[in-house]
Amino acid sequence: MNRTTIATFTASNRIHKLTFLPNKSQLMARTDSGFQSLDLINNCITDGPTLEHLIQPPDIPLWHGVPVWFCWADGQHYVAALFSQRQTPVPVLWIPSDIHVMDCAQGSSMIALGCEDGRIILLRLPTSHLG
Repeated sequence: MNRTTIATFTASNRIHKLTFLPNKSQLMARTDSGFQSLDLINNCITDGPTLEHLIQPPDIPLWHGVPVWFCWADGQHYVAALFSQRQTPVPVLWIPSDIHVMDCAQGSSMIALGCEDGRIILLRLPTSHLG
């Protein structure tokens, strides 16, 4: 508003997605190496996701209350989840290596994968338990 810098951060890797927490005090950055929390009040960066932070943004898909997202490591694409009893995310779905994913988009109940051959694969996340 008055052309002053609020905060300056340097992410550790390429940023794929930025999301403000609802109270606007922190910005969550998803990078090549995972998540970073950018604290706009204290002007500091915390590495790694926390369950409390990831369940707040409206554009992080939740599966039964568990945040999930699309990842890449060691030449393999996968979907990871952060369970409350774990400190780090765990792979929950491996994408076959013959599917060459070029881009992805996340919604509140779906992950869309844009493939090199033009296919778009939609991964729908169930929103309730089936009885």
